[in-house]
Amino acid sequence: MIFAVVLSEGRNKAKSNFLKLTKGGSSPPPDDPDPEKKDPVPDPQSQNKPKTNYKRIFSYNNITYTLRGLKRTSAALLTPVIIFVCGGCTPIADPSGYVYEAVASNRLPGVTVTAYNGGAGSPAIWDAGQYDQGNPLITDEKGLYAWDVPFGQWQVKAEKAGYETAYSEWLPVPPPQTEVNIGMVSAAAPLVTGVKASEYYIKITFDKYMDTGTLTKQTVRLLGYSGGFDIVFANAEADPANPSAVYASVVRLAPKGGKFPSGEALNLSVEAGVKSYAGVPMGGAYETPVTVPGEPAGNGPSPTPTLAPPRVEPPYAGQSFGTSPAQPPTQLPPFKPLAAGDKNAQQRAADALYALKLFAGTGTDAAGKPIYDLDKALSRMEALAFVIRLKGLEKEAQVFTGQNPFTDMPAWGDRYAAYAFSIGLAVGINSAHTLFDPGRPVTAREFSAFLLRVLKFYEKDSDFVFEGAAVKASAAGILPAAGAIMDGGQNITRGNAAVMMLNALFAQENRSGAKLLDNLVKYGTVTETGARELQKQFRN
Repeated sequence: MIFAVVLSEGRNKAKSNFLKLTKGGSSPPPDDPDPEKKDPVPDPQSQNKPKTNYKRIFSYNNITYTLRGLKRTSAALLTPVIIFVCGGCTPIADPSGYVYEAVASNRLPGVTVTAYNGGAGSPAIWDAGQYDQGNPLITDEKGLYAWDVPFGQWQVKAEKAGYETAYSEWLPVPPPQTEVNIGMVSAAAPLVTGVKASEYYIKITFDKYMDTGTLTKQTVRLLGYSGGFDIVFANAEADPANPSAVYASVVRLAPKGGKFPSGEALNLSVEAGVKSYAGVPMGGAYETPVTVPGEPAGNGPSPTPTLAPPRVEPPYAGQSFGTSPAQPPTQLPPFKPLAAGDKNAQQRAADALYALKLFAGTGTDAAGKPIYDLDKALSRMEALAFVIRLKGLEKEAQVFTGQNPFTDMPAWGDRYAAYAFSIGLAVGINSAHTLFDPGRPVTAREFSAFLLRVLKFYEKDSDFVFEGAAVKASAAGILPAAGAIMDGGQNITRGNAAVMMLNALFAQENRSGAKLLDNLVKYGTVTETGARELQKQFRN
């Protein structure tokens, strides 16, 4: 906490008598908290001596107090100072924040930030040396900066070579200003810095976050490839200053057929017209040959190598884990769906999903471990957020700009609901599709329907009927028999949902036969390493 303290004038003793200290009803420290650290008796002839720094740190009632201020050595005339009171906490600092480029996660280190005070009419660079601080500062590797300043009007200026100078608004202190985050813009032309090919995707990396609206199948092409592909923005993020603008620096081209043919020789072309977040186009077109790893089909057997080939673990294929190249592949047992009512299974599932960032806790304990609240009932709105995250579409949902048909949604769920309706994950509880009943506990039948739609089973295609969703989910391996929960009408807990979601990762999508886990890896939501670890943990 930050408090303003007025210190007394004292000619006989230059000690700090507290005239006022507000701290939630507790008594202020005594006049002399530390009798061994008294200020010297001031010199009466030193009225005109320059100001000196004043800093004092002491403890009282297990609370650390840090005093900073200015005094004249003549009569201990102290300016109002800032006192930091911290009992088992971290004092806040203001103004403070971070500097970023394009999106909040893209922080900028090495930025010169300067604090100004006085207001727009008479701005002046703050003399921070009087308060034992620096001004300007340089942002750290996370783009962070922070000061502790006296009361007044404050502005922060950010400068870095190659970027336009940026300013914060003029801000009053108090109140504390701890989220003074500043976006900087670079007018440099974007460049392709890397291309990586695999059977599952071709990844293109740019050195700048790009305007995703300019990255289309007309501007990004695979010459020599007759099959279709989808453009997936692996790190899509909205501009904090303009949430309707979405940028990404990593683009994946995902084949519609599931895999690019091994050994396929392609030519990647990126048109010069694609633009960075700042609206700056590339300096010229980019082209490069791309070869999908692996032997091309129909070329006959490969020559026998003179040395044993290196060990290669097939990604999340359920084979060869823990084997050497000289041994035949060991087929792991098939995945056996977990019982939704098994408490041990619920904990294991929640831990595994949390590690893959597919399941969110309700907080953390004193040790920093997630709290899952597995016995807590799950609301329909929470359930919808769960399945959007499971499908790997949370970022897309957060920046979706389409209309939400449901009129009873909480503000935090508005974008989730709008996006879910647009892709057929949610239809509401009435025929007009205007009500969702977000706060009501979700039933096993309803959550089964959500997960079936994630796996591309749809009522409109007669893949299942809603009343039989739990039975269909059981047949699909999502919801194995678990007592009363199988009738579908029972409300479920967060723990039940974790198990059903874990089961769904190993279930096959309708028609394509692809596992949901495979597709999450394909689209970059889950890493190959994470998928392999999940396979090893649960295929036994």
